[in-house]
Amino acid sequence: MSEVQDKAIRYIIEYERTEGRVATDTTKKVPSPGYDLLSIGSGERRCIEVKSRSAERQTFVTMDGGLLKRLGPDVTNYYLYLIKRVNTSSPVLRVIPPDRVLSNLQTEVRFSFRITRKSMEGIREIILPRIE
Repeated sequence: MSEVQDKAIRYIIEYERTEGRVATDTTKKVPSPGYDLLSIGSGERRCIEVKSRSAERQTFVTMDGGLLKRLGPDVTNYYLYLIKRVNTSSPVLRVIPPDRVLSNLQTEVRFSFRITRKSMEGIREIILPRIE
């Protein structure tokens, strides 16, 4: 796992805690469940895929073609967390809910979620406090 991704996961674990949920890192789990974090709390189960960038722009996200099969019934709990500017003092998080992820998947060689004005409509950006 890259340093940027590792830091992004730490940010998300802390964010989930502030939202009343407990997130567990699943990145080393074998076989892979198809997501990076399992977050539970407030009567909710979130299977979170974390996509991080150290820079500003994200135009699309690719996902493994076997993802939907591995998720099984958890597909309705599959969230995409996009975090950019990870190595700055003000990283920004976008939380994409399952219905938005599933309605914007485009099958190519892999699944990809296109980050466009339309797909981001109504998705708020959350400025995260800096962590060390």
